[in-house]
Amino acid sequence: MLPLLERLQGVVDILIASNSELQSPKADETGYVFVPPQLLMQTMLKLLDTTDTSKVSLDLGCGNGGWMLLAACAGFSSYGIELNTFLLDHAQQNYERCVAAEFIDPLTPCAWIIGDMIPERYNNEYMAFRKLHHDQERSMPVAAVVENAYSRLPVRVATADIIYCWSWPTQSQFIFSMLNSEAKQDTIFILPSYERYTKNNNSLLLTPISIIQRVFMGRRK
Repeated sequence: MLPLLERLQGVVDILIASNSELQSPKADETGYVFVPPQLLMQTMLKLLDTTDTSKVSLDLGCGNGGWMLLAACAGFSSYGIELNTFLLDHAQQNYERCVAAEFIDPLTPCAWIIGDMIPERYNNEYMAFRKLHHDQERSMPVAAVVENAYSRLPVRVATADIIYCWSWPTQSQFIFSMLNSEAKQDTIFILPSYERYTKNNNSLLLTPISIIQRVFMGRRK
């Protein structure tokens, strides 16, 4: 296979093309907002400086596969969960392109499911939170009340070694609190644009990696 940097850049190029398709007038109205793939690649390289690829990565709201595919490219067992089937169709296409171009080893575990990223046991808390933000229903989709989607994944929030999530702004505070409570003690969080919710929280060590898009990588103490 190609050297890692070339493979990661290849995945980035595929994601850039996919993101352009999703922003076109003909795209489904997903409301999808992506982190620039180049910044995800920078974060991945920073992660690889301190973490071995025996870790398992979970992408909450994986969209068209941005973080999930880069993690698989780097050699992590990589899993994702996404509510929007249109976006998952793009994730499937992007994965197939990455494998065909030999950017991702097909033997590296990489799988995703349709479902809500909110674990079932947080249903009551989530629904109560939604009632406080009933004016922003579109930015808080809900499906976990119907099914525990994590039953179809070999990893969940409580067992993942690495968790990536860029949630809707309205959901962000709830998601961060849920992760801080549910994830195991040594979980690595990759949480773009979370400074406003975490800057006063001493349980995270946050390191900015970009002044263009404020992306943070934190490890719980």
